[in-house]
Amino acid sequence: GQYQVFRTSEGAQLISRYGGLQNGLYLFEVFYGRTQTGEPVERVFLDHEGQFVRSVFESGEAKQFEPHDCSRTLGACEFLLRLENGDAHQFSQITKRTSNGFSFVRRDDAGRIVMRGNVELNQFGLTQNLSMRTPYARGGFIEEIKFVQ
Repeated sequence: GQYQVFRTSEGAQLISRYGGLQNGLYLFEVFYGRTQTGEPVERVFLDHEGQFVRSVFESGEAKQFEPHDCSRTLGACEFLLRLENGDAHQFSQITKRTSNGFSFVRRDDAGRIVMRGNVELNQFGLTQNLSMRTPYARGGFIEEIKFVQ
């Protein structure tokens, strides 16, 4: 099958493997390390536009994005992040097209920037390279992605 290899700025490696269509959503299973064995550490569900709708972690903890996480919506977009414990957080995002993908800025309901990034897409419309920064991590967080067929 097809998969993506993620390498973080801290040197960790994750593999995201396509797991098929489930209840009308595209399932991707995420594994730590260099193999796709054992239980995935996360199961991610995307809609037909490639936007995150739900994420379920190995621990059973789940996150729901309503209507989705705005990751591929150009212009202004808002979403609600609903956690399993009942907490809900409102976010807004501005996404702009670039020559080879898009850039985005995400804010919380108080208007603070919680994430910004740039995404390059390959010929299939999948993420080829990604850089994300968040003020919550010292020095930000940068993730590199390489598509492997």
